[in-house]
Amino acid sequence: MSATSPDHAVASEVLTAHKLRITHGPTIEELYNQGPHLAAYTYERGYHKLDAESGYEAELEFRDYGEHFNWRASNPSCPRKDAI
Repeated sequence: MSATSPDHAVASEVLTAHKLRITHGPTIEELYNQGPHLAAYTYERGYHKLDAESGYEAELEFRDYGEHFNWRASNPSCPRKDAI
């Protein structure tokens, strides 16, 4: 049997980094609500001129593929210019 066969798992460690651009458009409720919200006891007013919100996200992730179990740990970071 070779070392790459499914019967003999090879342990390995992987470090990855990701950078993402996030965009979120307004929902129909955020745009056009007008009136009482009975479940929350609030009065909601939409704003039809809302634009999409955007920002960036970075993530550093470490993965360890062992012989008997696998695990991973990640650290997301979200410095955004607009709140999403």
